[in-house]
Amino acid sequence: MEHHSPIQQALNVAPGKVVESFSIWGLPSKFRVTKPFNFFRKVQIFPSQLLFKYPKETIINEKIQEFMIPKGIELKVAENIETILNSPLGIHITFIPGDDPLFCICITRRELLQFPSDLVEETSMSSIYSSQPLETTRVYCIMTHCPDISVLSPIIKDLFALDFSLKDQWLKQFYLKTVPLIPSFKYQSSSERLFPILKSLNNLVATKSPIELIADHAIIRLFAVTKISGILSMVSSLLLNVSVFLIGKNVSLVTDCVLALLPLIQPFQWEGVVLPYIPSHLYEFLESPIPSIYGTELPTERVNVSAFVAPVEPLGIMESIDRIFVNNEKMPLPIPYFEEVYLELKRITNKYLSNVLILTTYEERINEIVKNNKSSEFAQEVLKSLNEHFFNKIIGRITVYCKQNGPIELKHFQETFPLSINDNTKQWYSEFIVSQHFSSWWLKNDMSNLHK
Repeated sequence: MEHHSPIQQALNVAPGKVVESFSIWGLPSKFRVTKPFNFFRKVQIFPSQLLFKYPKETIINEKIQEFMIPKGIELKVAENIETILNSPLGIHITFIPGDDPLFCICITRRELLQFPSDLVEETSMSSIYSSQPLETTRVYCIMTHCPDISVLSPIIKDLFALDFSLKDQWLKQFYLKTVPLIPSFKYQSSSERLFPILKSLNNLVATKSPIELIADHAIIRLFAVTKISGILSMVSSLLLNVSVFLIGKNVSLVTDCVLALLPLIQPFQWEGVVLPYIPSHLYEFLESPIPSIYGTELPTERVNVSAFVAPVEPLGIMESIDRIFVNNEKMPLPIPYFEEVYLELKRITNKYLSNVLILTTYEERINEIVKNNKSSEFAQEVLKSLNEHFFNKIIGRITVYCKQNGPIELKHFQETFPLSINDNTKQWYSEFIVSQHFSSWWLKNDMSNLHK
C-alpha cells in the first residue's frame, strides 16, 4: 500500500508489538540551578534531558524531546512532599514523524529531584538531608507503532510501585514521620529488580490497529470538552483541506483532541501534517501554508494563519484567539446532513457522557470517563453514526454519479459533478472533491472505472 504522509504510514501499520523502546526524561538528581528560588521566581523551567533508555542500544534523537515534552521540565521548591507522593499520573500521546514514524505514550510523574527512578540512579535516602528538597516532573516515554494504553497501563503501574514504594515508605517513616516506624523495614535501591518488568514490555502485542487504538482513547475525550457543533466544524474543515489548530494549556487534553480528529474523517485519510502539540518557540509552524492539524498553547504574539482555530478547554480565551490569530480562513461550510448527524451524535453523547459533562474540570471528567470504562464503545458508536448518517450518503451520491457517467477521469468529475447538485451543499462538494485526501480515496477505489 502506498503511503502519502508520515501520519498515514503510522496509522496503516498492522497490529503487532506495542513497545519499541522505553525512556525516561527529566532532570538528573544532581541538577543545580544557577538562579535562586524566591518570591518572584517560584518555578524554573529547563529543557528535558534523556536519563535512561531501554534497550540500551536504542538510538534516540534527543531533539524529539521538545515535541514529547513541549513545555519543558518544571523545577520548584517542594512545599508538600506528601502531596507529591500521592499525586496522580499524567498521560498523553504524541506523534513523532520521521523515517520510521512512531507514536509516543508519555506518562508524567511528579517526583523529588533527589530521588529519580532506580533505573536512572540508585540513591541513598540520606541525600534528602544534604540539600533543599526540590519538586520536578519526569516523563516516562514508550515509543510505539501501536499506542495501546490499556495493555501498557497495568505493567507501568507495577513498575512504578516496585520502583518507588520503598522510597515513599522511607520518606513517610523517617523524614515526614507521618506513619509509624516499621522495625523490619529495609531500604533497597537497585535497578536490577526492575529489569524483569522492563523485559515483559517486549511481550506486549496489540490486537487492534493504530487508528482503532487512537479512536478508543481519544474520541470520547474530545467529546467531553468540545461542543458537537464545534467538532463537526473541525471535521468539515479537514475534509475541505483546511488546517485545524486546537488551543489549550493542558498538553494531555490538546493532544487527545488533535489525534481524535484522525479517525473521525474515516474512510478518508488526512494527508497533511500532524503535530499534537507545538512548543511555544516553534510558533512559525502555525503560519505554514501546508494543511495541518496542530495543537498548541495560545501564542503571545500575533500569527498569520489560514486555519479553523478553536479552544478545547473552558478558558474563556475566544476573544484572545480572535486577537492573536490573524486568520485568512473563513468559517467552514457545514457538512451535508448536518442536522441529522448532529442529533445522532447528541443522542450518543447523552447516552454515555451525561454524568461526565456536569463536572467542571477536565481532570474530573477524565476520571469519570476512566471509571465508566466505556471509551471504546463510545468511539465505535460515534464512528458508526458518522458512517451511516454522513459518509455513506456522500459516497453514495458520488458513486451513483460515477456509475451513470463512467468511465470518468477525476478532473472531468471535479468539473461536472458539482453541476449535478441543486441544493445548498453544492459549494461544500465543490471544495471537498478537489482535496488531496479525496484524490487519494478516488485512486484507491478506482472510481474512474465505475460504470452501469
